[in-house]
Amino acid sequence: MNDWDELTTWLEDDRYLPQFENPFYIRLFQAVKEGAQGRDLAALIRGVIRHEAEKNGVDRCILKVPRTQKWPDREIYEKMGMVIFEERDDCYLLYALPWSPQWLPHSKGEEPDRPLFGLIHRSHLKEVSGDPFLTEVGRQSYRCAPQRDAIRTILTSPNNATILINLPTGSGKSLCGQLPALLFSKQEGVTVVVVPTVALALDQERALMPFINHESAYFSSNSRLSENDAIRSRIMNGTQRVVFASPESVMQALDFSLQVAAKKGYFKMLVIDEAHTVDSWGDSFRPAFQELAGWRRMMLRKALEPFRTLLLSATVTESCLDTLETLFAGPGIFDSYSAVTLRPEPAYWQAKCTNQNEKKERLIESIDYLPRPLIVYTTEVKHAIKLFSEIRTEGYNRVRVFHGDTKQNEREAIIEDWHHRRIDIVVATSAFGLGVDQGEVRAVIHACVPESIDRFYQEVGRGGRDGRACMSLMLYDYDDIQLARKMSAPRLISIEKGRPRWERMFTNKRTIPEAPDKFLLPVTISSGIDPDRIDQKNDYNEQWHLRTLTMLSRMGVLEFDWEDIGASEEGEENHWRIVRMLRHDHMGDEFWEEVEQYRKSSKRSDRDEFSLMERLLKSGECISNLLKEIYSIQPSMNQDYLRREVYVAPACGGCPACRLEHRKPGSPALNRYPLQWPPFDTITGLLRRYLDPASHQLVLLRESGNGGKQTIGMSEKLSMLRMVYWFVNQGIKHIVASENILNWLREDVTLSDRYILFTSKMHEYNALTRVKWKIPTLVIHECRTDNEMVYRWLKSENVREYPTIFMIPEDMDHPLRIGQRLSDSLDIRNYRYDAFKQEVGL
Repeated sequence: MNDWDELTTWLEDDRYLPQFENPFYIRLFQAVKEGAQGRDLAALIRGVIRHEAEKNGVDRCILKVPRTQKWPDREIYEKMGMVIFEERDDCYLLYALPWSPQWLPHSKGEEPDRPLFGLIHRSHLKEVSGDPFLTEVGRQSYRCAPQRDAIRTILTSPNNATILINLPTGSGKSLCGQLPALLFSKQEGVTVVVVPTVALALDQERALMPFINHESAYFSSNSRLSENDAIRSRIMNGTQRVVFASPESVMQALDFSLQVAAKKGYFKMLVIDEAHTVDSWGDSFRPAFQELAGWRRMMLRKALEPFRTLLLSATVTESCLDTLETLFAGPGIFDSYSAVTLRPEPAYWQAKCTNQNEKKERLIESIDYLPRPLIVYTTEVKHAIKLFSEIRTEGYNRVRVFHGDTKQNEREAIIEDWHHRRIDIVVATSAFGLGVDQGEVRAVIHACVPESIDRFYQEVGRGGRDGRACMSLMLYDYDDIQLARKMSAPRLISIEKGRPRWERMFTNKRTIPEAPDKFLLPVTISSGIDPDRIDQKNDYNEQWHLRTLTMLSRMGVLEFDWEDIGASEEGEENHWRIVRMLRHDHMGDEFWEEVEQYRKSSKRSDRDEFSLMERLLKSGECISNLLKEIYSIQPSMNQDYLRREVYVAPACGGCPACRLEHRKPGSPALNRYPLQWPPFDTITGLLRRYLDPASHQLVLLRESGNGGKQTIGMSEKLSMLRMVYWFVNQGIKHIVASENILNWLREDVTLSDRYILFTSKMHEYNALTRVKWKIPTLVIHECRTDNEMVYRWLKSENVREYPTIFMIPEDMDHPLRIGQRLSDSLDIRNYRYDAFKQEVGL
C-alpha cells in the first residue's frame, strides 16, 4: 500500500501498524502516538492532506479523521485552513485549502505553500561516482562533484598546507573534514575538528560512531566525565582518530593531551568547521576562535611532523577571508577551493507590518498554515521568549525556545527532540543554527530584520537541506529595522577604549627571555578607565581586552602565539595571552590614527552589509544579486600567495523581484576542479626508468578482441588487478577507466583499505577536459573506439606535465591516418603489455 492507504487504514483501526516512508506521514503518526492534540495535531493533518493534493495535482484531497476528544474539533480545523466536507457522528470528512494570504505581496495566483507541500526538488547537486576509500565512511558515491573535488584537493595537498574549503550548504562539507581525518589516522593519529556549538559536535559524533566506535565529542558536562577522560587518553596514545571540540576546550582541557600527541607525530590535521565564525564570533563574544591562530603556531613548532590546517565554510565574505588569511596563512602554503552556488531551494517572501500586533497576527497565521517542521528567528533573547509564550498561548505545545541564555542541558534536549521529530517549531535567536542539521525544514520565518544579509542567508540555510523547496518569510515593522541598524554597528573596539587598554597591557607585560619579540600580556588587568567601576575587574573587562588584541591582530600589528606559561598559581595561565609583535611603533599618536582609519574602513564595511539588507527589503532586485555581492571575491596577489577569485553561481527559488518579472526559479550547475598543488614526486625510480624522459609517459599495448569492447574474464581480471597493484606501489595515485573496470577495482577490499587511490570514469576525464588534474595517472582504455579522444590525450601538453601510463588496444586505428594503427605512429616510449608484465615480474 502507499502512504495514503496506510494512513486511512490506520485511522479506521488504530491497532494497525502502518509503514510510512514520507516525512509528513511519519511526523503525524509519531505525534499521535506521543499524545499530540489540538492545533499541533491539526497542523500535521493539514500537512498530510496538502502534500497528497500537491503530489496528485488536485485541488481537494478528502481525508476521514476521527471525531473524538483527542482529535481537533471543527473550530480548530477551520481556523487552520481546512474545510469540513461532511460531518458524521464519529468522524469528519475534510480537505485543506492552499494558503493565500492577502497581506503577502505578489502572492495572488501563486500560493506560497504549494512547492513546500509538493516537496518540489530544486537542488542541482547530483551524486557522482566515488573513490575506493569512500568505504571508510560507508559510502559508494560523493554527494556532488564539488564535494569530490574538495576532498581530492585535501588528500593531495602538502602536509603543511592551509586550505580554505568554501562549499554551498547541502553539498556535504562536513565530510571534507571527517573523511581525511579517518584516512590519515588508519594506523594512528588524531585530527581536531573545532566546532562552534555542542550541537555540531554531537551531530558529527553521531555520524562517525558506526566507523570509529567510540566517543569523539568533547564538551564540559557532568554526564561526560568518563567519556572525556577516555578521549584525552586515546589522544595521547594515538587511537582517538578524530575529536570534535570548541576552541576553548582545545586550548584548555585538551591542550596537554594534544601537545603530547603532536610530539609523538600523531597530530594529523587541525580543522575549523564553520570557519566564518572566526571572523564573526572571534571579534566579540568568542575571542578563542582567533586565539586558535597562536595555539596552532605553537603546535606546528612542537609537532614531530607538520600537519594540515583545514578551514570549512559555506559563507565566506571578503572580510572573513581577510581575517582567515591574517590568522592562518603560513608558514606553509595557503590556498582555497571554492565552488559557491547560491541555494536554489528557498523562495523568499516578506511583508512589512504596521505594528507589533499585526506582526503577531500574521506570524500565527503563517504557523497555522505552513508545513512542519519550521523555525521562527528573532534577534534578541527577550523577543524569543515573548514569541515562544505567545505561540504557546495559541495552543501549540510541540514548540521550544532556544537562545543564548538557554542552559546546556536544555540545548542538548531540544536538539535531540528536534532531530527525532518530537517537536515541530523552534523559536530561536542565532544561537540555534550551526550544527542543527534537520533536512525536512520547509519554512524559516524571520520575525525580525537581521542586521546583515550574511546572517539572514545563514539562517535561511536551515531550510531545504534535503534539496527540496522551502520558504523564507520575513515579517517586520519599523522597530525591527531600527534594531537591525543598531546591531550592525562596528564590532571593533573604539580608540577611546582600545588605546588605554593596550597601554595598560603592554606596560604590565612579561618578557620571554628566549624570544625577545614575544610578550605575555595580562588580559584581566584593570583598563585604567574609571577603575572604580566593578565591570573593570570581571569577565566583561577581559573580553574588551581581548577585542583590543584581535583588532591589532587583524591589522597585522601582532599575532597570537602560545606557550607553556608556567603559571605560579593554578589557573593563572588563563589571565595571560602570548603575542609576537610584528610592529614596534604601537605607542605613538600616528599609529593610533592609523588604527582609527582601520576602524572607519571597518565601519564602512558594516554599513555596506546593512545597506544590502535595506536593498533586500525594498524588493527592487533579485536576492541572488545581493548575495553575489557579499560572497563574490576578486582575485589579488598577496606577497606570499595568490588570492583566487570566488565566483558565485546565481540561484533563486523565487523572490519579490523575480515574481514581479515572472521569472521562474532556476540554478545553473557550477563546475570546478581540484586544486593543482606544486608537484611532489611519488613515482619510484623503477617506474621512472620506463617513462619517456621527454613526455613522462608510457604506453602499454594490449591485445584486443575482434572490433568492439574486450570481454575481461576472471583470469585476465586478476592479472590486471596485479598490474594495478604494481603501479599503485610505484606511485600511481589516479586511475581512469570505464565504469566496468572501476567497479571491480572498488570491490577489491584490500585496495580500498590500503591505499588512498582516486578513480575517474573515462568519459568524465578525457583529453577535452579544460583542466587536467596533475597527479600520477594510469589510463586503462578497453576498446578500439574513441581513438580520437585517446590520440588527443597522448598529444596533450597538459599530460606531459605529470607521469601518465596509457594501457590501450594494440590494434586501435589512427584517427587521422586511414588504414594505420595508432601504435605504429607513437613517438612515446611503449611496450607490449605481456612483455612488460614479464619484465617487471608479474
